[in-house]
Amino acid sequence: ILVQALQRDTKNSWETSDDQVVRIFGTVGPSMLLSAASEVIAFACGSLSTQPAVHDFSLYASVAVFINFLLQVSIFLVLVIWDRRRELNERVDVFCCATASSEIHIAEGESRPSSPLYLFIKKCWVPALLGTTVMRFLVMSLFGLSFCLSLSAIPHLDIGLDQQLA
Repeated sequence: ILVQALQRDTKNSWETSDDQVVRIFGTVGPSMLLSAASEVIAFACGSLSTQPAVHDFSLYASVAVFINFLLQVSIFLVLVIWDRRRELNERVDVFCCATASSEIHIAEGESRPSSPLYLFIKKCWVPALLGTTVMRFLVMSLFGLSFCLSLSAIPHLDIGLDQQLA
């Protein structure tokens, strides 16, 4: 979330790149906090299970998500700022002691170019899916068909874990 917001943001003329990262983190930080908190709570509720495998997995996942969030708001934030400085100094990713050619230069006030995947989705995929009413109907029909097929498979599912595996 943080990196994508940074890539799509344009820097104000009065702010440094460090200030830009802090401003963006102030915008997306609450979303990151709420997302991590809901995942931690959901896994913590799963750890109340009496099955040992589910209990252990949920407990470890809850702690892992919490530690991941702490790392994202501390160390990862610093690494993003360092990477932004490296990029503004025209240094290459892997060999940061080497400088890049002038073709890759991104000025302090410019926004980053969009990725090829982003451009493909924006210019090709979304217009193709949402361009005509026929295509919208086809997409909804395919999703409805897959939903109905999933519902028809429910009676064939075995309930519970295989006792030989448990």
